[in-house]
Amino acid sequence: MEDFDPKYTEKCSKITVFSLEKGFFSEFHESVKESCGDDWIERNFAKISGGKEKLRELLEHDASAGPILGTLEHVTPIFKGKDFSKALKKRFEGDRKLQEGNFQSARILLSQAIIKAPQGNAENERKFLAETIWKRSEALIGMEEGEKALQDMKYATEMGLQIKQSPEYFWRMAKCYIYTKDYKRARVSLGLAEKLIGNDTIVEEKVKKDREELEMLENLKTLHKKDFLDDLKARKNEQEQLKGPSEKLEITSTSSKGKFFIASRDINPGEDVICETPVAACLLPEFFGSHCLHCQVRLVAPIGCPECCSVAFCSQECQKVACSSYHRFECKYLDLLIGSGMSVLSFVALRLITESGTYEQAVESIKSILDTLCRHSEMRSGDDYLQRCLMSIFLLRILQKSGFFGRRTTESVEPTPKELHIAEIILHLLEALQFNAHEIYETLLGSQNSIVGSKVVYIGVAIYKKASLFNHDCFPAVARYFSGNKLRLTALRPIAAGNAVTENYGPVFTKQDGRQRQRNLRSRYWFHCECLSCRENWPKLEELSNKSRINCPSFKCEKFFSFPDHPEKKIKCSQCKSHISLLHNVTRVKEAEDLYRKGAEAMDRNEISSAIDLFEEGIQTFFSVALPPHKDTHLAMESVRVCYSLLGNIYRK
Repeated sequence: MEDFDPKYTEKCSKITVFSLEKGFFSEFHESVKESCGDDWIERNFAKISGGKEKLRELLEHDASAGPILGTLEHVTPIFKGKDFSKALKKRFEGDRKLQEGNFQSARILLSQAIIKAPQGNAENERKFLAETIWKRSEALIGMEEGEKALQDMKYATEMGLQIKQSPEYFWRMAKCYIYTKDYKRARVSLGLAEKLIGNDTIVEEKVKKDREELEMLENLKTLHKKDFLDDLKARKNEQEQLKGPSEKLEITSTSSKGKFFIASRDINPGEDVICETPVAACLLPEFFGSHCLHCQVRLVAPIGCPECCSVAFCSQECQKVACSSYHRFECKYLDLLIGSGMSVLSFVALRLITESGTYEQAVESIKSILDTLCRHSEMRSGDDYLQRCLMSIFLLRILQKSGFFGRRTTESVEPTPKELHIAEIILHLLEALQFNAHEIYETLLGSQNSIVGSKVVYIGVAIYKKASLFNHDCFPAVARYFSGNKLRLTALRPIAAGNAVTENYGPVFTKQDGRQRQRNLRSRYWFHCECLSCRENWPKLEELSNKSRINCPSFKCEKFFSFPDHPEKKIKCSQCKSHISLLHNVTRVKEAEDLYRKGAEAMDRNEISSAIDLFEEGIQTFFSVALPPHKDTHLAMESVRVCYSLLGNIYRK
């Protein structure tokens, strides 16, 4: 297999372990490499068989042991702790914005106060936190975030705030239910508020005003103007029915392609083929303040870790899961990990260990993952192994110091047999994740919350046990999008039973020529692509036309013809020997193009559900009579992919 650019391949591989620009790890690697020398690394170290043996050699070899042990002895907790004075300042600023009616700024400042506030058992700490959360619920109501405001009100009372018997509490509940369109509960809450009003004229006026608003909304709810994504709710509800892979998928394998999914039955455009939660998922550090550490949804009303200010969670549920498992080991070393410059894939490797909780569970759970994933161990250079071994040893030191192995009898870097086994598992994960992880993204909407001008923003990386079995195609059969960190794949085009169900690893034929795609795939994933668009050398989008190949109309005949200038003329098919006219199939292609045009118009009007229906019908029509490439079909497939992404993570400024 030809490597178009060995230096680029080396760089692509290295950045899956650590950054070349940020952090101390790159320098750490270079110091060990220089001390050992290239000759020893490639002639001796590279030929050592077995991960444990390689790791042990690095820790015992005179040239490498010194710089490794010298660096790792300085591993110590580095994290942003709680700060009551800063929390108090943020709450004061948030209060002021609240009084000014600037609810968005108030929400941000009060959220910062909540993240920074100590979460101990001291009464004054709990009271401060409860009051701040209660204040934030007011800001959220001002922003019409009813669901999140209800969540804050519940949290504040659980923290001990004595507010449940006040008219203000039930008025806020009513307001939240109005915003969530739960008018029945809103009416009940207003009734309870009225019973408790007493001499509170302020609440009395608010209740009176909202009762009038509620009556108006109940009368006009059928005329309520829909948000441009409201019509996708039915699709989202239907989408939730799929748990795991579709029944129309089955796994097969070949010596050249390994294990991969094929269709066991015909799959139509728009059918969901898989919905999967990750085995492990990690945010990119730059999104620690804007997204939930655990489920990766964008934060509206965040709550913090009890110990640090570095991360945030969307709910108590996510906080409890994270802080009772992986985050208790990572928390106090998080700034050190970020400062090292380790890659997000290295974070995922560590997360797979820390979320297991114990040595025994880590060994058992990760074995089943590694058994299904390619690692290309035999293709790695000595320096590639050096990088991954050093990262494994560094992450092992974090686990040693954080208490993952329980109370150690020594502070020595020298690993016990169990610890060395975990380091070997991390090494194998760093190999496998290079080729099998998925980037999690959200769609950032354009101006005025429009789909026009929207763009994809990558926020994290995850490993999925089943989704990692979908092979690449430069003309993918499915679209990928995310709900939080839950991955969904939806068919973009018809997939006949027996055919591979493929997704795309980055290079798409419409945007890159064949040589460029092969260079990127060889350097990043270490394989040569043999998909149809590569074998036939399809042109990029700007060079395409709508003159597609037309199928023979005879039943079960697989012959196809170049797009005819005179489709009405009778011709003889050399395969089925029938005398045929291509007019009907050409007409169907024109019908597909018309459906694409109508879909684009619906998309421009933000009628997303209608656009999806039209694109799917057009794509199904085209593939029933013709073969790609076909410019309008590829534009339609890209358009419907964008529409599908709106069923997942979106962000409106």
